[in-house]
Amino acid sequence: MGTPKLQWKDVAVIPVQFDSAILDMRLDLDSTNMIAGFYFQKHVEELPVPEKNSSHLSLPFKGEWALMWGGDTKELNPHHDIKSQRFALDFNFLKGFGKSHDSTGYLNEDYFAFGKEVLAPASGRVTEAIDGVHDNTPYAPNQYSSLGNCVIIKHSPMEYSVLAHLKMGSVRVKAGDTIERGQIIGLCGNSGNSSEPQLEYFLMNTNKIENATGVKIFFDNLKVRRKLDEKEEKNYSPVRDDKVKWED
Repeated sequence: MGTPKLQWKDVAVIPVQFDSAILDMRLDLDSTNMIAGFYFQKHVEELPVPEKNSSHLSLPFKGEWALMWGGDTKELNPHHDIKSQRFALDFNFLKGFGKSHDSTGYLNEDYFAFGKEVLAPASGRVTEAIDGVHDNTPYAPNQYSSLGNCVIIKHSPMEYSVLAHLKMGSVRVKAGDTIERGQIIGLCGNSGNSSEPQLEYFLMNTNKIENATGVKIFFDNLKVRRKLDEKEEKNYSPVRDDKVKWED
């Protein structure tokens, strides 16, 4: 048996060498960490993973947004245990003293991020465009459709952008479309496994999300509100609590 590879927080795949072939054993745990089931499937070789993106990326929105989650550790980023999303970034649009909404917050329309334009971070070809997933009531996430409405864009053979939790009915592109950096691809929503309107963005090394590994994200012309030292300014990937915007 080889080294287990964690695909989700409760799903691992372990390569098993038999006399005549290698098979992957998928092992699923339930909420109490007991084995819920396992099965063997065709072995999939690990794909190369870039250390960082080579595509020139801009932030996928206008104005200044805040990082709710992001970074290289589980403490900074709860996505970190999910192989494809280990460097995922969750953005929210805040006003005043860190407020994400007005009024009671019972409606998606109360939230400042809801309906904001979501932009392509780089040029490429759309490989997946999902629309039609209902937006959640705030704080009632949909765990059965994790990404909700989303767009996946191929920038290069090992760089695919995923923009998730888009507003139902707002996706403006379809699979096969060629798009340019800064093009509007949809609106920020609250679909999928999200508790309030927000934008999740991550980069992975294949468009098959079940086999993908996350790629660390570095943006061009990134402006961070807090002071960075000279070394950070030249090579910085945003982390939780950063407030960021893109300088054209």
